[in-house]
Amino acid sequence: GRPIGEEQFGQIVDWVIDHLSPEPENAILDLCCGNGSITHALAERAGTVVGVDFAEDLLRHVDQQRFPNIRLQCNDIRDCEFPADSFDRILLYGGLQYLTQGETVILLRNLRQWLSPGGRVLLGDIPDADRMWSFFDTPQRKATYFEQLVTGAPIIGTWFAPAWLTHLARDCGFADATVLYQPEAFSFRHFRFELLLR
Repeated sequence: GRPIGEEQFGQIVDWVIDHLSPEPENAILDLCCGNGSITHALAERAGTVVGVDFAEDLLRHVDQQRFPNIRLQCNDIRDCEFPADSFDRILLYGGLQYLTQGETVILLRNLRQWLSPGGRVLLGDIPDADRMWSFFDTPQRKATYFEQLVTGAPIIGTWFAPAWLTHLARDCGFADATVLYQPEAFSFRHFRFELLLR
């Protein structure tokens, strides 16, 4: 229930940059880009960045004056369409939990199609179904979890097992799917993970 501090957010940006390894000539897709905090860091290192988010009020904070290589699209990531091989790098950080498993299958198929040969995708900050009891770790939280199953109003969203996502990624045609666990310094590392696809 507390916002992430500036220092930790800087660590998250560094983690993303380290694993995506953007290059100056790259075209990057940043899905669920929000206010552009990570988008800006990508734009400093890439040729073009396409930022997509359905929250128009957040997109207004993206600094296209400072970063003219950023193009914005106000859209739901479930409705995006791009030509095949459009992007060298694709990022979806903190957004996968808002999709159902079925929507995730469709998204990963799309990501594979949009990704250029030799490119990479980073899916970040994914709720880990194998470690969900590290989050629902008190009697009250467990009761809330079971109640949200009844009401259909999830607190976190969809929880994904790392093995489920890696099987899906390979089925979608990715040659490699590597599960990454967040560094100790990250506040949510005890119940979240990342997935790097190539």
